[in-house]
Amino acid sequence: MKLIHIFLSLLLIVLVGGCDQCKEVGCINGGDCNDGECLCPEGFTGENCQIDERCITRNVQCLNNTTCDNGECQCGNWYFGERCETKYTNQFLRFYYGSYFCNFTSTFLNTRVLESLDEEDGKLFFILDDQISFEVTMDPSLDGSFEIEDQTFVYPNFERGTISGSGVISLTSLQFTVTIVSDNGSFESCTFNGQ
Repeated sequence: MKLIHIFLSLLLIVLVGGCDQCKEVGCINGGDCNDGECLCPEGFTGENCQIDERCITRNVQCLNNTTCDNGECQCGNWYFGERCETKYTNQFLRFYYGSYFCNFTSTFLNTRVLESLDEEDGKLFFILDDQISFEVTMDPSLDGSFEIEDQTFVYPNFERGTISGSGVISLTSLQFTVTIVSDNGSFESCTFNGQ
């Protein structure tokens, strides 16, 4: 009888020990085992909660409709900064002073670069010596190159015309060449080179 009692006790220990499905499961990062599977806290995944979803656990907040990947904001072309908080074109918003060569005449003047009223990415607004204003379109993959698409402008004396051209802008310099055609038929090819 004693042998039967010992056998049943051992059998009970084996059966009870064999029912603990979490005995061999090693949950980490605050995970809890339930029925042999890890239940992971927010921000962790994987069989043992070993994968850290850093965007969640570090509470990464990316701005301007950008995304987070592996704990870092992926800004794309139009924004930069730790949280994609700075618009690419904003770094160029200032005055550039330089020479303006137009139809064999040279003068010095300011070109003011402003953010475009059109909130579309890649647009800037230039004001040339407080007389002519025009919009440019940039592509950040082209290292500051921009196009001045054919557009209408008005001189301070209310004379109208069209302007088009291209150029390049950096943190320290601005260069562009434009073709200006006035409604009265006059034609000018002009170049600005400033800092």
